[in-house]
Amino acid sequence: APDLSEAQGAAAEVLRGARIDEDDEIRYDLTLEIRPVGSEPFTVLHRCRALRCKQAERDAPTTISALVDAPTRTWAVIHD
Repeated sequence: APDLSEAQGAAAEVLRGARIDEDDEIRYDLTLEIRPVGSEPFTVLHRCRALRCKQAERDAPTTISALVDAPTRTWAVIHD
């Protein structure tokens, strides 16, 4: 698992989302722009089945919460 011991809260803007139907499962692919405080933003792909991400996919563009270690660009979505 990634080390997020030095991580800080950051806004992750959902640039676009897609619902992916795979056999008997549904997942949501979210393209996020993570904006660490004091660092350059960067774009990542988040794949998830959580209800919060389903809502974000439907509401894009929107913002969700994330943790980020800016120097290593290690990140995690906060599923609240």
